Amino acid sequence: MSPAQIFGTVVIALLTWFITHFLSKPYLTFRALRNETIRKMTEFGNVRAQWKETRLGELERMDIPESEQQRLEQAESIYRDLASQFRAFAENERLAVWVVQKLGYDPLKASKGLIGMSNTVRTAGGNKHAQIKTVQSALRISEA
Repeated sequence: MSPAQIFGTVVIALLTWFITHFLSKPYLTFRALRNETIRKMTEFGNVRAQWKETRLGELERMDIPESEQQRLEQAESIYRDLASQFRAFAENERLAVWVVQKLGYDPLKASKGLIGMSNTVRTAGGNKHAQIKTVQSALRISEA
């Protein structure tokens, strides 16, 4: 094998390693997070709120069963966990973020929307709906 062939083989191997580690794996991580977010938004999409915004902007307490209280806690925790994973992705995988942004996704915006969802899941009203729309827009998720 000539030195040029060895050099070419090494360059191809390094290029393959670069694409795999800096693009493919992070992109697949993003897709898995997006998939999990869709699953969890669907799972908790019908969880009953503990509070309801009135026309005057005040909060009215709703009586909900203990099982719904537990689902609210679970939804808050899961949305916050997903938000932290999107935030870590957005901060650490700059090249992959650039790629997914070119495809129309915004992981940092998704993180902010998921934090908002975790903060508003207990309250029925416009702010909760706005947070859901933020995530749907950032991850290009259609309305159910």
